[in-house]
Amino acid sequence: MKKLLSILLVVCMCMVLVAACAPQSGGVSDVVPPAVSPGAEPGAIQPGGVEPPAAGANLAEHLEIQLDGNNIAVISPFQLAATTAPTQWIFTMIYDRLIYNPRLWDPTDTSGFQGQLATSWETEDYQTFIFHLREGVYFHNGDRFTADDVVFTAITGRNSPGTLGFDRWRGVDTIRAIDTYTVEIVLSEVNVDFLFEMGMHAAGIVNERAMTEDPENGAWVGAGPFMVTDFATSDFVTLTRFDDYWGEAPPTQSMTFRFVPEVGTRLIMMLNHESDLSFGVGAEDLAVLNADPGFFLIPTTFNTPNVLGFNMQHPITGDLNFRRAVGHAINSAEIAMAAASEWAAEVTDGAIWGYAQEFRNNDIPALPFDLDLARQYLEASPYNGEEIEISTAVITNIRAAEAVQMQLAEIGINITINAMDTGSFTAYATYENNQAQMYIFGAVVTLSSGSVRNVFYPFGAANRMSFNDPYVSELIDRAMTISDPSERAAIYRHLQEHVAETRPAFNIFWRLNAAAAVNGVGGVRLSADWPSTNLRGVFKELP
Repeated sequence: MKKLLSILLVVCMCMVLVAACAPQSGGVSDVVPPAVSPGAEPGAIQPGGVEPPAAGANLAEHLEIQLDGNNIAVISPFQLAATTAPTQWIFTMIYDRLIYNPRLWDPTDTSGFQGQLATSWETEDYQTFIFHLREGVYFHNGDRFTADDVVFTAITGRNSPGTLGFDRWRGVDTIRAIDTYTVEIVLSEVNVDFLFEMGMHAAGIVNERAMTEDPENGAWVGAGPFMVTDFATSDFVTLTRFDDYWGEAPPTQSMTFRFVPEVGTRLIMMLNHESDLSFGVGAEDLAVLNADPGFFLIPTTFNTPNVLGFNMQHPITGDLNFRRAVGHAINSAEIAMAAASEWAAEVTDGAIWGYAQEFRNNDIPALPFDLDLARQYLEASPYNGEEIEISTAVITNIRAAEAVQMQLAEIGINITINAMDTGSFTAYATYENNQAQMYIFGAVVTLSSGSVRNVFYPFGAANRMSFNDPYVSELIDRAMTISDPSERAAIYRHLQEHVAETRPAFNIFWRLNAAAAVNGVGGVRLSADWPSTNLRGVFKELP
């Protein structure tokens, strides 16, 4: 069993090493999640499989899906607290988008964008887009889907700064319904990444009437294959199959996504078969399930950098000498081990970029661990013994914060940790109203290079640094207008180098993970872009 876990670790570590050895010209990364073959003995580590259940299989009507410290506080792409990965899984379940991108679940898929609520689309200049919409589609409340709902969604997203919906629709200058099933979208500037943005989970189309009549919960109404039938904030969400869905019916009648904050409780619930699928079993407990023939593990590695970020508007943490002092004092290998033991990997370069994200440069140097140099930079900073708070959420990040706390104590920085639930943290550390001094959390990016706007652009949902660098913003804006890959690669290299010099954050560990499932579960479509995990087709075959 230890050998199996070691093999999985090696495979996952190799993914990071492959990224680190990729061509330095900054081309599209081809790093993909590990494909580990099923074993025949107890403790098989295997992919979840995306194939539908066998014809005539006896399927469970209801599934219990267990979440970790990433709770679901609200269900709306237009609210600040809706940035956790499980919240975005719910978006994928209840909303359809105009288009979707198969590459999110299979980076080797070159088929391109596929239609969902749009049957076709065209653009001549990547600034004006025409979408032809699918007829015969209905929302969960019985309303017919029309172009007006697309217009309403875009305008609502554009007017919701700091949210995921804003990140998807912020570039829209004008949008109009040409007719009932045709929409024209004109962007404020050319954006070659716009179709990718339209294929993301938070670009789901909401129902205009539902949101107008019920601003608080109207966003629950989508046109996807599942509808919300019960929800207790930061506790559970129950989804039930929408029988009037226009597309293929899901194999499972209903699912409950249950937030279980205690790590030990998650394992017990799995062993007692109170949960069918878990995304929250602790690293130390995965070995227990791996040794049990009634369970299997589904491995993946997160694309998202786990960063130690600084509030750039704070007089101490906004000082470059202070940030350099921190950078020379932290040890990524020790942080990774503290965060998740063998289920985390050391960071060996200085790029704040997803490991599988296109145009990643892997030769951006990291600051070397050097306590003497750290003390010199600290002496040159405005720090004078003040207590500095690290805000964070999720157990792996809390453990990482504890390691950072001990490491910074070595050079005389007094750290206190503010651990909170994810919803509270995401509202606490925002671009516009940032109460954090330092934080540890994921810098959420997708496989698209353009998603760095989410992290480094003013009002980005993951810009928890209150980072506003006109040069970086200009590079991001310019890259959006360039379709030539080599030109875009050069722009993104400049961006990565400049951010590495400015040091608003440090990537401190890569998170390796495995979902745990009972035998018979299938249809789990994990993604290197963790929030893009697709559970529409999850099922459990019964004996």
